[in-house]
Amino acid sequence: MNRRDAIAGLLCSAAAVAQANAEERPLVFAMIRPETQFLGRWQRLIYREAFARVGRDIAFVDYPAARASVELDRGSIDGEGGRPLSYADSSKNILRLRVPLFEVTYVAVGRRGELPPISSWDSLKDFKGVVAYKAGVYTTSTQLPRVLPVNRLIGLPETDRGLKMVALGRSDLYIDEELTILSALVDAELATLPLARAGVLGTVDVYGYLHQRHAALAVRLGDVLAQMQKQGDIERLRRQVEKEFLVSTDRWRP
Repeated sequence: MNRRDAIAGLLCSAAAVAQANAEERPLVFAMIRPETQFLGRWQRLIYREAFARVGRDIAFVDYPAARASVELDRGSIDGEGGRPLSYADSSKNILRLRVPLFEVTYVAVGRRGELPPISSWDSLKDFKGVVAYKAGVYTTSTQLPRVLPVNRLIGLPETDRGLKMVALGRSDLYIDEELTILSALVDAELATLPLARAGVLGTVDVYGYLHQRHAALAVRLGDVLAQMQKQGDIERLRRQVEKEFLVSTDRWRP
């Protein structure tokens, strides 16, 4: 064997080892919802089961939404846990899994006895009050500026702060994901606030996303998620999380 052939052989071996290591390491997914929240917990349970079925490990990192987008686009992480359908248009470097994880409902919360008629995002065009919302969430951050002037919008980092602002009269509505609000209202302090649902703004399917280098895995994961939905496993995991978080819709009916 001459020197050139030996070097070529070493390079091929190194490439094979690198590929094997890449396939063995856990894939890193950015999550914009912490595991202490209902949706964050539900997402993680779904992914852990789905990845186990394809024979891979997964690790989660909590990132703000904006940072998660940047890191996935540049490929420094392997995927994102949950974004809407339209998120696929935000980068040519990402792939959407073919079936959604679940559906998210966005609702408006107001003070009990002072609830305006809310039935859609567009119904807010006639609303004259101040609206607080969870900052960094793709749907609220894109929909609300479309229907309300920015000087009547308040983006907040935490759900509990938004609920308290409404109860204290510092904003007139708070808008967030229904299950996120319901899991927050389990807290003893928040449960006593005089709040109720003013209306449903809309529903959005939540999808997982992978960096484009994982195209083959994206196909396999899509198939597994479709199988989990058909077998009722995703609904089973939702009921498990409901029990963990003691969620009840009776807490805030008008």
